[in-house]
Amino acid sequence: MSDTKETGNAIRLGIFIIANAIVWGAVMIGVSLTVKGSGYMEKIIPIMGAGAGFSVIILPAILMKNKR
Repeated sequence: MSDTKETGNAIRLGIFIIANAIVWGAVMIGVSLTVKGSGYMEKIIPIMGAGAGFSVIILPAILMKNKR
């Protein structure tokens, strides 16, 4: 029973990571199209990249570590 629960958690985590990456990708494309040519692109993209990296890689790792 425990193996089944862990497998289910791993599948949900995988779906979360993929969905989160899709959402962040769409947001980044939308913002880049909005600020294109305004001079703010160089300031916004690193901030958004850090947020995306945190939410896709670091946050799920922290969540999984706390579950164990």
